[in-house]
Amino acid sequence: MIYFRSGRVLLAALLSLSAVGNARAADSLSDSSDGVTCQAFNAGAGGEWARKGGDWQDAAHQKFGSQPYSTTVVPANYQGRTIQLDLTALFKDWITGRADLSKGTMISAIKGNGILDVVSRESPEMASRPILTIEFADGSGDIAFPTADAYLDCSTVKGLGRETRVKLGGGARGVFGFALPQTVREKSVRRMTLSLTLGRQYGGEVTLGVFAVSPPVSPDATARLGLAAKYVDEESLGKDPDVYFQTGFESVAWASEWSFVDLRMAMSRVTEDLESGFAPLKGHALKIRLKKGVNLGADLRYAFSGKQGREPEEAYFRYYLRFGSNWSPDVDGGKLPGFAGTYGKAGWGMRKSTGDNGWSLRGSFSVMAGRENPLVGTTPIGTYAYHADMAEPSGDGLRWGLGRLAALQRNRWYCVEQYLKLNTPGQKDGVLRAWIDGRLAFEKKDLRLRNVPELKIETVWFDIYHGGMTPPPRDMDLYIDNVVIAKSYIGPMRQPATR
Repeated sequence: MIYFRSGRVLLAALLSLSAVGNARAADSLSDSSDGVTCQAFNAGAGGEWARKGGDWQDAAHQKFGSQPYSTTVVPANYQGRTIQLDLTALFKDWITGRADLSKGTMISAIKGNGILDVVSRESPEMASRPILTIEFADGSGDIAFPTADAYLDCSTVKGLGRETRVKLGGGARGVFGFALPQTVREKSVRRMTLSLTLGRQYGGEVTLGVFAVSPPVSPDATARLGLAAKYVDEESLGKDPDVYFQTGFESVAWASEWSFVDLRMAMSRVTEDLESGFAPLKGHALKIRLKKGVNLGADLRYAFSGKQGREPEEAYFRYYLRFGSNWSPDVDGGKLPGFAGTYGKAGWGMRKSTGDNGWSLRGSFSVMAGRENPLVGTTPIGTYAYHADMAEPSGDGLRWGLGRLAALQRNRWYCVEQYLKLNTPGQKDGVLRAWIDGRLAFEKKDLRLRNVPELKIETVWFDIYHGGMTPPPRDMDLYIDNVVIAKSYIGPMRQPATR
């Protein structure tokens, strides 16, 4: 049953909607506490915006364009009344795939000095909450309610999706996510209108514009293939002239293949481990346990000078990673494999890089996404950087945000690859890229790691570490397999695992 009052559509208590796809998409807009923020489309899953304050697409399909899908003028002294925004043109882009429905709608103040506080979906006043009304060509109608709403305010790093207001203007942008009723697929839509109740108003007249939320995505729709695709097995790949190093941990003497291994750590070769939900990629894998109360889980290093007689200025390395059933970083993040040139002097452990003493680009993992996040239970990974432009003695976190590809699930193998080209000494032109399952997840092309040519890529460093300073509160297992270090892009295995 639907009621009408003062031009507003109200929801009877038990009205239910049949949404397109029914369930919320896994990579959809979220107003959870670790969801959308000024800094990230999904903070809990490592999905930073390309620009702080949010990324959008305009009606001309231009990223950060200035042509809104529609505009609405809100006059001064309009408190308590309804603001109506036309979403019809944006809906057409949703249906044709030129904009992504699951990412939501952005409402921005594009003219005027007014600041508006519109009522959010969290308001106890149900009649004042945002509502989407849909008019069909046959004269019938339907409604939808936001699955998420929030505002992006760069004066804080917190998510603001649980407030009873959505602030528009004064540097803040509102975002609204929807799951549309099935009827929009079955009938011709004549008009789609978002109605917002204006709670408080400051300043004068303001013009609002409608845009499509457009977070960073990977340019790769499918896996990019490389050296590995040429070979039926990893052992054959290891003989390629572009390959420096390859191991699948099949040998009982696997540690001797590396330049350094700390054998005091809780590491073991396994082919099965039912307790942690393990399924082999192929043959053996290296199981690494972060033990309760102990920060360091593994320290393995491949040193180019000792193995190759020289240190390169660019290199690729790839490994397969699997988090076990008990993997649950909920108090702190930590370190994963990456590149380094510390030379025992600087670039780790609060030893600040200056460009003359050392650097590192270890991998990283963050606290897993929370229960209300659409990517709940995933662990975002990225890079923990000690570089010449760092402001603090501790490293800078670089989240791999493209397409949220680096938000990793438990009990699944992932192909993780990184590429580094060192900067010209003194210049900000170093390049770091990362791929997940062959799809680009991160790219940065302005790194400055060194001022002197003597600093090169010293090691590939498999540093598995919890913290910071905080040790893990429980045992947590991960698995490493099929490590390859090479001169050119490696890519996923020719026949990747399906488990």
